[in-house]
Amino acid sequence: MKTRIILSLSLLAFAPPASAAEAFPRTLIFQPLAADPRWPAFSGAMQHYYRRPQSTLLWAATFGESFPFVGSRDGERWQFGLQAAVFTIWDVQTQSEDMINADFLVGFPYSWRRGRWSGMFRLFHISSHLGDEFILSHKSVARVNLSYEALDAKLSYDFDHGLRAYGGAGSMIRKYPPEIKPLFFQLGGEWTGPLFARALLRPIAAADLQKHQQNGWEATGVSARAGVQLQNLMLRTRCLQLLLEYYRGHDPNGQFFQDTVEEVGLGLHAYF
Repeated sequence: MKTRIILSLSLLAFAPPASAAEAFPRTLIFQPLAADPRWPAFSGAMQHYYRRPQSTLLWAATFGESFPFVGSRDGERWQFGLQAAVFTIWDVQTQSEDMINADFLVGFPYSWRRGRWSGMFRLFHISSHLGDEFILSHKSVARVNLSYEALDAKLSYDFDHGLRAYGGAGSMIRKYPPEIKPLFFQLGGEWTGPLFARALLRPIAAADLQKHQQNGWEATGVSARAGVQLQNLMLRTRCLQLLLEYYRGHDPNGQFFQDTVEEVGLGLHAYF
């Protein structure tokens, strides 16, 4: 309860004044987090794992997006909407490319902006499921009935020269298994470079650090991505990214959250 109150007060301290509203704003106030392994997008990535108990070559696919339903008419003050996504991984080394895991996310974010500051407060749900084919071929792996609802808040600041820093925290408010520890923290940064190739492309690099109470505060999940971005200059959140990626930490795929993994990959990520 105390954590929820702190998160709410943190958001309200920066809340913008009321303004005229419009339905279905064209762009997002709170920009996507390029290196967050669990940010909704349409994406596919080939991943090679150096440390993983099961398969080491996976195809990771995400189907999701952030949809603002209503926001301030100027598009620069506040928004409320929906986030939804399915995060899946597939074993490309099997004959039928077995699905290993699928995580489902649905959330309701409230976002705001004031100058270079932006923020997002969100209530969201995650549930995790093992693939049927994976269960049949790995009978020794026990399914975890993992699901939870959580509240989190993120705060972001845009610096000069395409630099951005962000941080946030959250807590599960209903969880299963019930012994899972609820708190988590996030910190990261991004750099978006100048346009080139006839003003169609720009370089991008991002890093995301996360700590979960469940994994022990000494453990840090590290996600880093770098590549190029094809972007609509008028609508900043509409872009296509081709990124090299690296991840080290506890597995972000829900059924394997207790495993420590390390992977490199190449992914294509689309935001609308």
